[in-house]
Amino acid sequence: IILHFLIGYIHPFVDGNGRTARTVFYWYLLKHGYWLIEFMSVSRIILNSKAQYARAYLHTERDENDLTYFLIYNLKSIHKALDDLRKYIKRKSAEKQNALTLLRNTSFNDRQILLIQEMIQDRKIYFTVRKVQTKFRVSNQTARTDLSGLVEKEILIERRSGNKTQYLPAIDFLNKIEK
Repeated sequence: IILHFLIGYIHPFVDGNGRTARTVFYWYLLKHGYWLIEFMSVSRIILNSKAQYARAYLHTERDENDLTYFLIYNLKSIHKALDDLRKYIKRKSAEKQNALTLLRNTSFNDRQILLIQEMIQDRKIYFTVRKVQTKFRVSNQTARTDLSGLVEKEILIERRSGNKTQYLPAIDFLNKIEK
C-alpha cells in the first residue's frame, strides 16, 4: 500500500501513475505470497470510489504525509473486494449446485451430466465422439449415443467440420435443461 502511495505521490509519469501504482501493489502482494489478491478486484473498488481515493491522498499530504488515511482507505477497499469475491463464489457455488440438482432429476446419464457441467463452465467448449470416448473410456457407440441423446434434447448442436462431427452447446441449452 505504501508503494502504491509513493508512486502516486512522486508522480513519475505524465500519465498512468495510478495504474502503475496499482500494478506494483498487486505485483508486490503476489510476490510475497498473497495469492488471493489475484482474484480480487481492488482496482474496481477504487474506480467506483474515486473521490474517496483522491481524498485519502489529499488528507495524507495535508497531514504531514501521515499515511494512516491512505492505509485505512486501501484496507477498506481490500476488505470490500474480498467481500465481493466471497459473494461471487457463493453465487457461483449456488448456481452450480442448482444445476447439479436440476440435472440429477432428469433422464441424463452420469456422463451426459458431466458433459453439461463442462458446458456450464465453458460455453465455447465442443465435443467429438473421440474426445468423449477417451474422457470416459467408453466405446465409440456409447460416446456417440451420449452425444446423440444431448442433440435430441437440443442441449448440443451437431456441426460438421471436414470429415469430423463436432458437438457444440446450443445457445439456450440451460433453458432446455430446465424444461
